[in-house]
Amino acid sequence: CAQVLNNFGRDYGPSDYMVKHRFTFTSNYELPFGKSLTGVRGQVIKGWQINAIYAYGTGQPFTVLDGTAQQNTIGITQDRPDRIPAQSFTRSNDQWIDITQFRRQAFGTAGNEGHNAFNMPNNKRLDFSLFKNFGITEAVNLQFRAEAFNITNTPAFNLPGSLNFLDARNFASITSMRNTPRQIQLGAKIYW
Repeated sequence: CAQVLNNFGRDYGPSDYMVKHRFTFTSNYELPFGKSLTGVRGQVIKGWQINAIYAYGTGQPFTVLDGTAQQNTIGITQDRPDRIPAQSFTRSNDQWIDITQFRRQAFGTAGNEGHNAFNMPNNKRLDFSLFKNFGITEAVNLQFRAEAFNITNTPAFNLPGSLNFLDARNFASITSMRNTPRQIQLGAKIYW
């Protein structure tokens, strides 16, 4: 819903799903040791492969809201407050944005905060796997896999817990994550 029905320019801004920068790097490498080994030692030592996927993305944008609907427009239950220049502050998960830069606008007027003027934290992770194919017969292979998702256990934090600047308890505090902690799994597959 538009902030001001006859002025859609006030809602110009980044899409809710915009990720400004995204980088993904993948690698697959067969370990070079044991290539000349034969028999059981060769079966166990040679032919291991490692894979890695590194992904980085900037945080998605969000808008701070005023839950009192000062604008007093039919159908709008939350609107954007007035925004004044930010003060110097130290960004942390307890205070992701400067909470002193928001003021309730005059009743019956639209606030001046832009659409999606802030960004949530960046997201980065490293997934890693190690696998090997064991030849059982000429036509049958067993594949062993060890996989670690988010191997560095890097947290990806979510939006601040409350985007309503009147909620003094949680306003601009990040209290949850949007990824899972490190997960490790082992698996085996038979191919024929």
